[in-house]
Amino acid sequence: MSGNAYSTELVCSETEPGSWLLYPADLSARVQSCWFDREYWGAAAQPLAAERGGRSAPLLLPTDPGPSVWRHYQRGGAVAQLLGDRYLWRGLQRCRPWREMSITLDLHRLGLAVPRPLAARVTRSGAWYRGDLLTQCLENTQTLAQRWTAESVSYNDCSELGLALAKLHNAGCDHADLNAHNLLFDKDDQVWVLDFDRAVIRASAGPWCEANLSRLQRSLSKVGQPPSAQQWQALLESYCLARA
Repeated sequence: MSGNAYSTELVCSETEPGSWLLYPADLSARVQSCWFDREYWGAAAQPLAAERGGRSAPLLLPTDPGPSVWRHYQRGGAVAQLLGDRYLWRGLQRCRPWREMSITLDLHRLGLAVPRPLAARVTRSGAWYRGDLLTQCLENTQTLAQRWTAESVSYNDCSELGLALAKLHNAGCDHADLNAHNLLFDKDDQVWVLDFDRAVIRASAGPWCEANLSRLQRSLSKVGQPPSAQQWQALLESYCLARA
């Protein structure tokens, strides 16, 4: 799917004091605040696999643009015991949903294989805010982690991974959590990149590129056997050839 067919302008509307909806301009007539009401969906909302680190499971929703994934921003690790799903308010455009939507929409416009963000919600309460994000559901896919665990990753798959990561870095995207769970293969073996929370767009290449690759390599070792020399070489050769 090319991102060029869609608007990347981010619209913000305050639905009530301290609560905002964010969405692409071309979805202005379709996005509804009730999409972020769990009771509105009832049994139509289907839980997906829980995220790593014990975070709450995302929900699959039958929204008007098509099957969508609702993710509530939730802290992980020890800090979750203290703050849970609260984040420090530093202005609307510095909130995690705003930043993730903006970056993902830009990448989508460039034609990168990323799920299109459909809407987000930010709710402020004093010095804190909570956030939600709704994105296009990528159907008939497998995570890299699933393929790696099943030992079904081919050298061609490694080459496709290298190509996808090169495109990401050519766009200046420093992915904050590039791991085997955030890379998907579709039915045509195209690689999609997920989860741009805390991602940053950099002006030029730098050590962050190698850091992204090293993080992925460590992730593969955690979900199964470490990449073989041949597998990693196939990824790196494809990556280097496609780098701008």
